[in-house]
Amino acid sequence: FEGREVGVDVGNDGDAHGRSISGLTSCPASAHFQPFAASAPPGLVPARVAEEQRGAYLLFTESGALEAAVTGRLRHVAAGRDEYPAVGDWVLARPLPGEARAVIQHLLPRRTKLSRKTAGERTDEQVMAANLDTVFVVASLNQEMNVRRIERYLAVAWDSGAAPVVILNRADLAEDASARDQPNSLSRGST
Repeated sequence: FEGREVGVDVGNDGDAHGRSISGLTSCPASAHFQPFAASAPPGLVPARVAEEQRGAYLLFTESGALEAAVTGRLRHVAAGRDEYPAVGDWVLARPLPGEARAVIQHLLPRRTKLSRKTAGERTDEQVMAANLDTVFVVASLNQEMNVRRIERYLAVAWDSGAAPVVILNRADLAEDASARDQPNSLSRGST
């Protein structure tokens, strides 16, 4: 993650890389996780997973961004890939003294999770993101607009526990005006 820019600004104070993350645990979405953070063992801090790349994590904490990895214990007890941290998860991590690094000790319970079956023949679950309130399904109204694809994305969004919102763009490419109305038949409470 070294040298990568992170486009997040949720406060006024920045970490050593200039990324603003103060107020992280005081935002309304974190209220669900406050009881877990309050009872955390000494030395562990609540953090939000901002990025995951093949087992390497970028965490946001009140005091700054930290590169992280999971403990061997967490790796050992995980029954499947879905029990590893995903983007959006809240975790308890142990910062390493004098370094911008941490070790993820605990994965806190998820409120919601956007997941799918992993690619290939295996039937493992792949968690794409966790603790979402809203999922935006964006589709183009060009010639490749596919209502059935939007239906599949909406089904995944509803199964996640988040509220889906359909955004149709490129209206200038719609072959006829009725194409804009096709997705209206898909609503199951979506906006």
